[in-house]
Amino acid sequence: MTIEDLDKIDLIGNADGALILVAIDLGNLDGDARLGTLLRKLDSYRKALGSKQFREEHPNWRTASIKVTCAVAPTEAMKEVEAITAGSPEELIAVPVEYELIE
Repeated sequence: MTIEDLDKIDLIGNADGALILVAIDLGNLDGDARLGTLLRKLDSYRKALGSKQFREEHPNWRTASIKVTCAVAPTEAMKEVEAITAGSPEELIAVPVEYELIE
């Protein structure tokens, strides 16, 4: 799965009770298409974090972060996306977005 698979969470991890959602960017897209796809992927993660199904599957999560793992260095425009707002309507949280370059 990659950022191009908009209806799936690429990977979910847990570190000290905090969820880590991973989005994998292979760098297959250029410029605006890459940024637009990333934004749509992050929006799908935002919707997932706020969904009843996700809360039922992960009942104890209170904090989360998103790590975008990139095979090609993220663009400057991508790096400007530093957080999203997610969660249930009663309990919105800021979810930081980090980038990691894999080689």
